[in-house]
Amino acid sequence: IGRHRSCDVILKGDFCSNLHCRISAKATLDGSEDFDVSCEDLSSNGTYLNRKKIGRGKTVLLSHGDTLEIHKGNYFTFLQTYRRPGQDALLHQDQEVVDAKYQITERILGTGTFAQVKLAICKTTGQRLAAKIIDRQRFGSISVKQRGTDFVQEINIMQSITHPNIVQVTDVIRTPKYLYIFMPLLTGGDLFEYIMHQERLPEAEAKFICFQILHALKYLHERNISHRDVKPENVLLKTNSPYAQVMLTDFGMARVVGKKSFMQTMCGTFQYIAPEVIAVNKSPEDTDESCQGYNKMVDCWSLGVLLYAALSGTLPFSSDDDNNTLLFREIQAGIVTFPSVYWGDISEEARSMVKSLLVVDPRRRATVHDALNHPWIQTDIETLQRLHHNCLLQ
Repeated sequence: IGRHRSCDVILKGDFCSNLHCRISAKATLDGSEDFDVSCEDLSSNGTYLNRKKIGRGKTVLLSHGDTLEIHKGNYFTFLQTYRRPGQDALLHQDQEVVDAKYQITERILGTGTFAQVKLAICKTTGQRLAAKIIDRQRFGSISVKQRGTDFVQEINIMQSITHPNIVQVTDVIRTPKYLYIFMPLLTGGDLFEYIMHQERLPEAEAKFICFQILHALKYLHERNISHRDVKPENVLLKTNSPYAQVMLTDFGMARVVGKKSFMQTMCGTFQYIAPEVIAVNKSPEDTDESCQGYNKMVDCWSLGVLLYAALSGTLPFSSDDDNNTLLFREIQAGIVTFPSVYWGDISEEARSMVKSLLVVDPRRRATVHDALNHPWIQTDIETLQRLHHNCLLQ
């Protein structure tokens, strides 16, 4: 789909790229007659799945009823006309198992490549929850390496941790068709939306959010868990108000690692990934020690990018090209600037904090412990601790 005459579906207008997106169908790997239909975003203008931007270079699987938006007024709706024999029986069986404990409403809280999050209500307590619903058949037809997300790993990790700044799984239901992960419902939205609404955050509030995320990462890193996808979209607010309690979520890319172990897969949102993550895609002939993999220090880099975004409303690395080559070069160069138009009223201590996290060499990068002891944090440590304590009492 695009403007170019070679496209199967040709759209006119500057809002559409020459090659905007590609829709393809592949037979599933389970031997059935079913197909996985996917959409690859090729554009710089943006392709949206159910109103959420896919992101150039990324591919998402489509489900029955999904809507692709090229631009306002240009929509494609995916309708799955073929239904696998016995599929209705599976859905009915799923419904009975879940209905015994929960009411799953039609209110959609979020969507992803393999999962949809809906509002759920516990029939025993009346508590409102977020239910992450994963299609096990579609999810299982693609390898972990291809999808970049491991929901089994996510469940194992989230059920093993208890921390006030990390979203915890309250229940898991496995059925033949779906996997249901139930979590507390946080009404404040995510940090990305919060920053976008305000354009940028006051330094004191950004500091408190950073302080909470640092405590979440400290808890994870002490247990040799790396989140690997720290970004504003994965930080949820308990309430949509200043100085709210925040919680780290979405552990689909998380990994448990040993002290000296290194991870080798390319993952994470491109603007937030660390230089060493990009380095793992270098040729096998590259024997540089720094290119052998990466560890949980990637979370510290991503936090540095997040903090930069919260304070200034901009990103430190944001080059725009078809295959992210320029962006990756920027990240690996690690040159961070602080334009006065955005940073003129922000303290030198805050800039120092950001710089300490955005160090290309992970061996010289600030650890979570270093960041918590940075003067930017320690100057207001009593206030931060009091605010944190008050959040937990609410």
